[in-house]
Amino acid sequence: MSDKHPGGRPRILDSNEQAKELIDLMFEKLEDDDIPTVEDLCEALGMCSRSTLFDYEKMEEFSNTIKKAKQKIFNIQKKLALKNKVNPTVFIFNAKNNYGMKDKTEVENSGEQTLTIKRQIVKADNDS
Repeated sequence: MSDKHPGGRPRILDSNEQAKELIDLMFEKLEDDDIPTVEDLCEALGMCSRSTLFDYEKMEEFSNTIKKAKQKIFNIQKKLALKNKVNPTVFIFNAKNNYGMKDKTEVENSGEQTLTIKRQIVKADNDS
């Protein structure tokens, strides 16, 4: 048997340890006024897009590491939003697009409602 390449694009990350090192380095480089983003995480890991990051997040080997990094980014952003250092609209938009959050609408119905439907069947008149 030959040593053929299994096909597909080669992996960007060789190991979970490599991912952890790159993520730790990203957080170490943050300045006091920096606001980390998921896009910064992608860049730190050498990924061109969020969709690649989300693909790696689904891989068992990298899942926890990427989820922890995203949660840390989210927590930093949330604290800054609460201190009015991040625009709330931008924070909400980011939470929906990168963290799967959704608006929740609750409808409470109090009181009684009655709906009456009248049906009438009409025989067709075919006396032409």
